[in-house]
Amino acid sequence: MVSMRNLALAASTIVGFTSAAPTMEARTTETYTPGTLNNTQEFYIKMSVTSGDTSFNNKYLEAYHTGAGLADPTFTNETDARVPSFLNGTSLQFDVGDFPFSPNAYLGDSNYARWEPVTIGTGYSTGWVNNATAGGLVVQDEAFAGWIVCEWYHGVNAPQLFALITGYATDLDDIPSSCALVNLVPEFF
Repeated sequence: MVSMRNLALAASTIVGFTSAAPTMEARTTETYTPGTLNNTQEFYIKMSVTSGDTSFNNKYLEAYHTGAGLADPTFTNETDARVPSFLNGTSLQFDVGDFPFSPNAYLGDSNYARWEPVTIGTGYSTGWVNNATAGGLVVQDEAFAGWIVCEWYHGVNAPQLFALITGYATDLDDIPSSCALVNLVPEFF
């Protein structure tokens, strides 16, 4: 004879399995379409030299691949290499593929220099705003003092972006000859 306890246990097990079973309804899947996270008009990032090597003037930001999901922001005259960009709140994002790519400005004093590297990686950045009175795109951080590009790591005609940090008593215009102080200006399209 079957006990009531075993019958209740069997019934609850069957109910549990059937409620956890997948439904036969057609599921809709959402696919990411580049630009769909965009809540503002897209733009290219154009460099405007304020001091230093003027040969860098009017170049556009491109992603210089450095590893899986990683790149350095460099600048080029090649219009086909420009990176479509947009602000998603305070996250600057690049419209380049199936995943969000964003620049990251590391504003800590990690290398005892007046500037820190800027990288591009998967995910979202924070603190970026378009501030027309400050000359374009800036990072809202008390340590941020502006932008500098230098032709060091990636060879000739590939100036790399760095973030200037506050706290140094030296003159901002006292920079290496292979560098320039710049503004990052959105060029809307």
